[in-house]
Order: sequence, then structure tokens, then C-alpha cells
Amino acid sequence: MEEILFDPKIFINAPYWVCPKCKAKSSFGVLSISGNHYSRRCKECWYTQGYELPKLHKKIIYLDQFAISNMEKILNPKVAEQQKKRIDKFWFQLFEKLDTLSKLQLIICPDSITHQNESKVTVEHYETLKRMYELLSHGTSFDHFDTIERFQLCDHAENWVRGNEDKDVEINIRSVIHGNLHGWNDRFIISVDASNIEEDVRLLKANKQSSQGQMNQLFKKWQQQKDFDFEKHWDFELSSYGNIIKKLYLEYIENFAKVQFGLSNNMDKLMDTRILTIVHSLKEIFSETGLDEEEALIKVGEFLSSPSLRNIPFLKISTLLYTALARKAATGQKRIPNASFFDDVKTISALMPYCDAMFIDNECASLLREEPLRSRISYQTKVFSVNTKEEFLKYLDEIENGTPKGHFDKVKEVYGETWHKPYNTLYMND
Repeated sequence: MEEILFDPKIFINAPYWVCPKCKAKSSFGVLSISGNHYSRRCKECWYTQGYELPKLHKKIIYLDQFAISNMEKILNPKVAEQQKKRIDKFWFQLFEKLDTLSKLQLIICPDSITHQNESKVTVEHYETLKRMYELLSHGTSFDHFDTIERFQLCDHAENWVRGNEDKDVEINIRSVIHGNLHGWNDRFIISVDASNIEEDVRLLKANKQSSQGQMNQLFKKWQQQKDFDFEKHWDFELSSYGNIIKKLYLEYIENFAKVQFGLSNNMDKLMDTRILTIVHSLKEIFSETGLDEEEALIKVGEFLSSPSLRNIPFLKISTLLYTALARKAATGQKRIPNASFFDDVKTISALMPYCDAMFIDNECASLLREEPLRSRISYQTKVFSVNTKEEFLKYLDEIENGTPKGHFDKVKEVYGETWHKPYNTLYMND
């Protein structure tokens, strides 16, 4: 058996102080950083001492996958120089600012299921894309969008059943994200490789192809609308959400009964339990008010037909975006959007209320700036895109410029003088 030896001193890092116990010079280094404290240990006598750190409130910034991709390409030495010349130097500048602010403990850029899926589809760049978004997220990830939507739906259901349908859904970032959100980051990032990537890629590509067909059909239908009425169409989009859930739930119960009684052996239709989970979660909420199972299920149907659903953040944002796109189609837009529009809407509608800023694609950013979206989506989230890239850089500069000097002194104490310099050599050892 091969014996592996390592020196535990490797976990003690600069900057070093004089040890307060044995007085050894340049030996009392940083051992660990976590939350709002860090510890130092002496390399000579192993004396260890903990220190409190100021509480942080980082800006939460969401980056669309195309931003992750362009920053990866401009840094990656394996990308052909000819291709790099076609990439806007803005992406290099953006990476430097984001990485610096992240190391200064001023921002965090959580990753999401969108980053994971889009990186998998780009098979040859999967590992390098993953390294990019994990560097900036530093282990913080948003919950699956379906989970976030269910949380909001159930929160509104609790208000609705108690007669408080106008009460705002609680927007609590800590309920939809996991990881060290507002704590001081450790130096190291632990990454876990996804399993069965090949099967994931196959399914993702099949879904994207199917989604493009749906978009083509939907957009052409919108183009045929005459005398487009924004309010009527928005009402239609809102009511469609509840109707679709009820329809899919009944189909699931029917398929389950067929399998149970041997009338079908198609288990594939029972694998997706998203709708079942939504209905059961709502039914449980209504059961807690004293309703029996049948009454609670009836109440679920009433709730899913309620006009008050427009008060749920993800549903308000998504249906307004679809209505705005339908208006574009009905008023003369010829270009049919890519299937990625569905993913963009899903991402924006789920995450926007929880972010301080989002950097998204031009099309969705443009729709969000139109009325009545601009007035009705009243979250304080700042929205940027390539069309407003200079404003985004200015926003990032303002974060750093508005930070007290004492914060930067504390960063140097914990991480060292040069820690904040951007990691431009991220891919040099690949």
C-alpha cells in the first residue's frame, strides 16, 4: 500500500503575524475563514486563536449564461486567437471587476440550474464554464426554479385562504438559496462533478428542439392577432397557468389509475411529479384550515382560478413578459425568438425579486423597460444587458467606491495585500 504524507502546515496561509505565544516571526497565519469569523494558527507552536469579522451584506448579482460564456472564452488560452479577436474586450473588463468585487467580499453571483444546464450542453466547454460560474458564485446556488415557484405559490395560498389575498408574498433570499451568502468566503472552492452528463445533454437538446417548435407555433399565432389588447391577453396568460396545472394534475391521476389497474405500463408519464407536488402542497395548506381531503382539493381548484394569482412574483413577471412579446408579434415583429426565451423568462421571473442586479439578454431587458412592465414590476432590481454594458460597469464601480476604507483594511488583514487582484490566469494550468 502506498503511503501518502502531507504537511498540515499547508493549511496555514499568509498574511503572517508574529505568534502571540511563542513570538516566532512570520508564523502566525490564517487557518480558516467562515461566516463572520476567522482563525489563525502558528506554524511553530500550533497556538490557535479566533477573530470576529464585521457582518457583510453583499450585493446579489445574477449573470446570464452568455456572460459566463464570453468571459470564459476571452480568458481561456485554448480558444483560438482568431475567435478571441471577435469577442468584445468588455468581457475581459467585466470579469476583472466581478472577480475583484467578489474577492473584496462586496458581491456574490449565485449560480443556478440555468448555468448548469447550459454549460452541459456546451460539452467541450463544460468544465471551464463550470469553473467560471463557481468562481463567482463561491458555492452559493439558487434553488431549482420549480422550488422557488412552489414556495411563492404556497405563501400566497396561505394569505389567500385567510382573506389576505392582497398581502405581498414574502421575499426572503435565504429561503431560496444555499451557501455562504453574506459571510466571508474561504480561500478554497469545493466543486462536485455532475453524474451522467451524456444523458442530461441528450434530454436538454431534445427539450430545446421541442421548445423551438413551440415558440415557432406560438409566435405565429400571436402574429395573427388583430387589435391586440394588452390587458385581455395578460388575463389570458394568468388564467392559463391555473388551467394548465389542473389539466396536468387530472392527466397524472388518470395515468396513475391506468398503471395501478394494469391498463397501462407506461411509467414515463408518472416520473415528472412537479404538478403532483404543487397540488399536494396546496391541498395540505387548505387542509390545515379544517377542510377534509375532498374539500381541500376543491379549494385548490378555486385558488388556481383566482385573479389574485397576479400578485405572485414569478407569475406576474413571466406572464407580463409573454404578453409583451405577444404584443411585439401582433404589431409587426417578424423575427421569431429562439427557444432560449422560455428559459430566460423562467430564470428572470424566478430570481428577479431576490437580486440586487441582473445582467440578462437584450430582448428580455428591453421588454422589461417597456410599459406597463416597467410600472407593474416594482422590485428594486437593477436590470442590465449588453445594450447598457457601460452602465453595468459604472454600477460595479459604485459598489466599490461606496465602501468604507475600513472594509478594505479588514480584507487585507484576512486575505493579504494582493488577494483582490483578478484571477486572469484561471485557465492557464489546464
